[in-house]
Amino acid sequence: MRINPKKNGIEFLKAVGECSGSVYFDTPDGNHLNLKSILSQYVFSAISGQEDLIRGGSVLCSSDRDIDILRPYLLEE
Repeated sequence: MRINPKKNGIEFLKAVGECSGSVYFDTPDGNHLNLKSILSQYVFSAISGQEDLIRGGSVLCSSDRDIDILRPYLLEE
C-alpha cells in the first residue's frame, strides 16, 4: 500500500497511533521504519516533504484491521 502524498502526514501518524499492531514504512532506498517508534516518526516527518520518497515507499501493517484505520491516507492500487 502506498501513502497518498496529498494527505497530511501528521494526521497519518496520529492514525498510526490508533493502530493495534505494527505499522512499517519501507522507503525506496530499502529503509524499514517502524512508525510506532518516535524516532522513526521523526525520520518519516523529515522525509515526508520529499514526494518521490513518499510515492516510492510502501506501508505494511501487521493487522488487517489497521489497514481500515489507515485507508483514508492510502492510494487505491
